[in-house]
Amino acid sequence: MVSPLRTTTRRISRKTSTWRSFPNPGVFFQRDGNYYQPGDLFKQPELARTLERLAKDPDTFYHGAMARELAVAIQKGGGLVTAADLAAYEVKEREPIRGSYRGYDVISAPPPSSGGVALIEILNILEGFDLAKLGNRSAPRFTWKPKHFAVLFTIAPIFWAIPTSPKFQWHS
Repeated sequence: MVSPLRTTTRRISRKTSTWRSFPNPGVFFQRDGNYYQPGDLFKQPELARTLERLAKDPDTFYHGAMARELAVAIQKGGGLVTAADLAAYEVKEREPIRGSYRGYDVISAPPPSSGGVALIEILNILEGFDLAKLGNRSAPRFTWKPKHFAVLFTIAPIFWAIPTSPKFQWHS
């Protein structure tokens, strides 16, 4: 039997090699080619400049220079989004979804983003188990979570709908 830790290590290794296939990925998450360590100061000056630009002119993201720069970067990476797509995009404000986990309120992004629904569903699943009893970094813990999360992401599209559809109902 292959150990769950070895399987997880292989998956991370595959993802890392994919990640490294992008031009200079370490520029954001590494310093001098090494991963940051606990206690290291992590700065992202380019992100800070981007946020400053957005604060000064929020419209630039969809209609200005930033929209054009973003479209060029996306297309350079093989994506399909154009500056015209960004200009035509309409922001829709939606109520966040809400759930709870072991007494904590959880507030997250609503559909059509699947992240918020997935997060709350995963927490609902986890709430039914004594995670401390499984043990930190134990074999059951390594195999249990990915297997159940895979099931969630396999069946989730059946239940998630376009939130403007009258059939869509979210119950936390």
